[in-house]
Amino acid sequence: MKILKKVLIIAISLIFFAYVAYQAFFKSPWSFHLSAPKIFFIIALTFFYSIGIGFVGMSWVSALQVKVPDLSMPYGLRVYFLAGIGKYLPGNLGHHVGRVWML
Repeated sequence: MKILKKVLIIAISLIFFAYVAYQAFFKSPWSFHLSAPKIFFIIALTFFYSIGIGFVGMSWVSALQVKVPDLSMPYGLRVYFLAGIGKYLPGNLGHHVGRVWML
């Protein structure tokens, strides 16, 4: 059940991302000329950025393990990412969702 929940959350996130990207690039009054290489480049940069955030999270957990030796890496990364989502989602994503909704 936990795996199904995670897969469902990821699927909803990807669908929302695709919808926002479609609205931003194809329904926008500004002209965007996206070719396949540009789209691949955007996806590749997003992937590498995500990997970089993962490394930052791993270094945070490693530093925290000095004081809390029982802290496991998966649990520490979960705390790191959920805290980041809780911090940035309301303020930094909410206005983007509102802009797309108002289009």
